Amino acid sequence: MKVVSSCWAFCARVISRLARDEKGASAIEYVLIAAVVVAAVSFVSGNIESAVTTSASTLSNGVSAANSTISGFGSE
Repeated sequence: MKVVSSCWAFCARVISRLARDEKGASAIEYVLIAAVVVAAVSFVSGNIESAVTTSASTLSNGVSAANSTISGFGSE
């Protein structure tokens, strides 16, 4: 019975300590997390914008080349 009693006391102390523990993320940690997220989104959106611009330019050049080929095809 003494073992059960000492285990119960130990568990009660641990639970009491956990209940008093109020550690958590502070406001500065949330600000840092938000800054990292904003930086990541900015970086990704810049890469996406560059990729779309490059793709649009390539597509435009391809359409122009196709138009030149088609208009030159009928003039023979």
